[in-house]
Amino acid sequence: MRAAHEWAARIFFIGRGGMMAPRYLFICPNLTAPSGGIAVLYDCVSILRQAGYDAFVVHEGPGIRYPLYPEDVPILYTLKTRQNRIGRIGMRARPGYGAAILRDRITGAKDRMVHLTERDVLVAPEFMLTDVIDSFPGQPKIVLSQNSFAYLDSVYTLNRFGLDCDDGVIANIGISRSCLEAFDLVGGRAPHYVPVSPNLSLFDFRETKSAKIAYMPRKRPEEAVLIDRALRQRGRIGQFDLCRIDGMPQPEVAAHLGDSLIFISLMKAEALGFPAIEAMASGCIVVGYTGFGTEEYFDETTGFPITEGDTAGLVKTVEAVVAEYAADPTRLDAMRRRASEVVRTRYNPQRFRQALLKTWDAISSNTQGGQG
Repeated sequence: MRAAHEWAARIFFIGRGGMMAPRYLFICPNLTAPSGGIAVLYDCVSILRQAGYDAFVVHEGPGIRYPLYPEDVPILYTLKTRQNRIGRIGMRARPGYGAAILRDRITGAKDRMVHLTERDVLVAPEFMLTDVIDSFPGQPKIVLSQNSFAYLDSVYTLNRFGLDCDDGVIANIGISRSCLEAFDLVGGRAPHYVPVSPNLSLFDFRETKSAKIAYMPRKRPEEAVLIDRALRQRGRIGQFDLCRIDGMPQPEVAAHLGDSLIFISLMKAEALGFPAIEAMASGCIVVGYTGFGTEEYFDETTGFPITEGDTAGLVKTVEAVVAEYAADPTRLDAMRRRASEVVRTRYNPQRFRQALLKTWDAISSNTQGGQG
């Protein structure tokens, strides 16, 4: 452990002297479906490169690029995390896994494959922390946590395999209060706070709304079916339509949220929860689960948080909101305006950029960061 931190300190010392600047490698899964978390990793690389840092996205195989990201950020790849995963889960758990890795090794562009040196610092998303620590012991690492639950799951897995969750870690970064609290629980270096920003440029506040209730079923698919059916069958939402948002490109999501008066939050085990932020920014009345981490912005002043698991209470609250809005929309219109202002102020791109660059300046100076 001490050797790893001394190694990291040597990198930064040489970098400050102008001889060797660190190269920051953001490890990223081979996921091409819509993902706010992966978009944030790409955002970080883009912002850091604009500021003069040597930063790259590193996927787990050749030819991978997150298709929904609008900018052209440089991509490298590694096969080592996938190779080491076989050792933990076993070949039988993933038929054809080894053959796919061999194929990528043969066909992948050799000049895009990562070969680590002393100047390389790995930025590990919390859900890949086990892979990164297992695959690159001793290499300097920055942990970027966008979900406190996934981070703690990684810590549990590392403990189970006898691996040190602080191996080579030179900095911890969290995007929300719950992420910072998880770092504090585990111990180690004081975390930096970087409040990320979803792409709210697509999600304009809409004053005039349609009689539409939107929801995203991905985190709670079975409960979503029950809620949809109950709202339709009980007959207490008048002429409101129900809109299932699932697997859509972001512009289409933004169009539905802009049109919908009510958004049912089915978030679960979240650190921040982009869906509720986007819905509030769009002027929706948000009813539903906070997923815990979103409580820093989703409360009784910005929406209708429902106790975890209270499906009946959620349905009844949606019905009550429909009834109140029909009788007198004044209070609810004021609530949705306030909610939009809160999320736009707290999670704006400029604040994200400033916090990220301030954090990287502290890390690059090899200083201990605070929560900012």
